[in-house]
Amino acid sequence: HRVTVFEQAQTVGGKLGRFARDGFLFDTGPSLFTLPQVAAELVDLDLVRLDPVVRHRFADGSTIDTTEDFASALGPDAAEDWQRLWKRAQRVWETSWRHVLTSTVDSPLRIATLAWRLPDLAAIAPGRTLRGIGRRHLRDSRLRMLLDRYATYAGADPRRAPAALLAIPYAELHYGGWYLRGGLGTLADALLARCRDLGVRIELGAPVTAIGTAGSAVSGVRLADGAFVAADLVVSNADALQVYRDLLPTPRRAAPLRERCLGGFVL
Repeated sequence: HRVTVFEQAQTVGGKLGRFARDGFLFDTGPSLFTLPQVAAELVDLDLVRLDPVVRHRFADGSTIDTTEDFASALGPDAAEDWQRLWKRAQRVWETSWRHVLTSTVDSPLRIATLAWRLPDLAAIAPGRTLRGIGRRHLRDSRLRMLLDRYATYAGADPRRAPAALLAIPYAELHYGGWYLRGGLGTLADALLARCRDLGVRIELGAPVTAIGTAGSAVSGVRLADGAFVAADLVVSNADALQVYRDLLPTPRRAAPLRERCLGGFVL
């Protein structure tokens, strides 16, 4: 494939923002890197494992440093509760990895095959919330609050977020939390260099204002400067609501997408 990336910003990386001052670089976006094995398939990264991953401070003055066996420091009851929840989280992670993260989503039938594995379906607890799972399995209020964080740090409400979010603490604590030496912005640098080595053309400061169509197929993209670039395929990583409402000539398809998919807001 001959690939061109049209990036509306003047730099690559999206949320992997950086602020430079007096010879120092500061990450302004994510500060924790997980699942390094995924990126390792593409680029070489200078990784530093974090131990603990996160330190939680509670109003009663207590602290919890999250490592894989951290609950043992809270007493036998808390440790027993967390181990029970941890086994469930492992099942949710394995189900997510098998059916979602490493599977192609090329037809509704492909998604529907999940229903044929009843143990997997039971593990992800459809209709249950992360808060509900925590209240059912955890007696220690601090552990419940810690579990809620895996919804709130992504901008979700644990009272509405699905129980399947158990996959996140499992991946973070089982595979480790990592820092990239030089900051997480180096991931964007590495991916940019990899793309250029493969012949990908990167156009910065080039907002796309429309996706052209011919019948039921795409024909290319129109840029903010008025230029039209023909293409056989168009891949958009913009918010789905923006794609269907603003970029494609089918705004009625945006009607079911009532809420924007805001990945994170950093102040």
